Amino acid sequence: SNNDLIVRSNLIEFVIANTEFTIGMHKNLIKLAELEEQYFMTITEGVFETTIIASNDLYDQIKTILPSGKIISQLTNLSSITIHLPTSNVYAPGLYYFFMKALAWEGINIIEVVSTYTELTIVLENKDVDRAFSVLKRTFAS
Repeated sequence: SNNDLIVRSNLIEFVIANTEFTIGMHKNLIKLAELEEQYFMTITEGVFETTIIASNDLYDQIKTILPSGKIISQLTNLSSITIHLPTSNVYAPGLYYFFMKALAWEGINIIEVVSTYTELTIVLENKDVDRAFSVLKRTFAS
């Protein structure tokens, strides 16, 4: 059903080295996301770098929080599709592969993947989101 897929558009992504990303910056980003509840934001800390994906409307505010010369990568014109999964699927081998393969076969590039316990969010370029949505809808139907 369409309830399983949530599409967001007008997203931006910033990548910053963990050595440059302070607890203060993290707190300020979380405060920003709480103040602007209608906007989307996800912060993923890896071993070496941190990725911030957010609504484009927060661009200026995020730029004031992050040190400008320290941004490794900055992408705009992004969209995301969030797939809501039942908790039982956590133990289903190959589940993420199932979705990734379907997109790869259609030549759709994935910029980023973010997941929580029951959500898989795939970040793509705006130009690919409609096709990706159709592909994912078909995979649910099959």
